[in-house]
Amino acid sequence: MTEVNTTACNCMDIGTLIQEEDTATELTIKAGSQQEAEAKLVKLQTLAQSIESDPCTVSTHITQADLETCIQARFDFICAAEKLIFDMRAAAYL
Repeated sequence: MTEVNTTACNCMDIGTLIQEEDTATELTIKAGSQQEAEAKLVKLQTLAQSIESDPCTVSTHITQADLETCIQARFDFICAAEKLIFDMRAAAYL
């Protein structure tokens, strides 16, 4: 456990919570068909584009089981703040 010293009660430096190098997020998109899964991915890519200051790199891997398609998607942003904003907003899409 790391001890954190603060100058005021109940305050913390934002750098303690958000690491500068934390710029990538990985999501699993599940749907009944590949078409549905890809539609969800497009919505997430559009969300990423609305947040990014420089292009976000997206890499994907698609797997199919009996009745389900899964897309493993990795979104690489230029800065941690963009990734954090994306993470908070993306929850509504999954």
